[in-house]
Amino acid sequence: MQQDYLSKAKYRFDRKLEKLNANYIHKHYNGLYLFLHPTDENDIDAGALFEYMRYTQEKKKMRFDRVFLNCVKTIYVCNYENNTIEPIVLPPNAENFLNTEAEYLRNCCDWKDGTALEMKRGDENRVYHVQ
Repeated sequence: MQQDYLSKAKYRFDRKLEKLNANYIHKHYNGLYLFLHPTDENDIDAGALFEYMRYTQEKKKMRFDRVFLNCVKTIYVCNYENNTIEPIVLPPNAENFLNTEAEYLRNCCDWKDGTALEMKRGDENRVYHVQ
């Protein structure tokens, strides 16, 4: 079961990395937020996924600086600038809030290929690709 789950997560990441390199304008910072929807959060091998994503990105011109893996009760922050992975345990109501906000973003406008949610903080441009 775990191997099947990891292969699905890897496939989704590969598709987003491909889109990043084919359709998106280069930004100072690129982030990816993935809802992983695990059947059992204990089956998640975030370390293996972190290493897979790190290795896969090494071959690409454009990379994700951070990948946020939403596993329902925990978000794993994969920071490729510092080569770290950090779990954030979510409060009980967070799943509904995050799903509602993501659904709003998906449907609030027409998202053409190459479009990303851009957030400005200080002098940095941060781009998040939401799936």
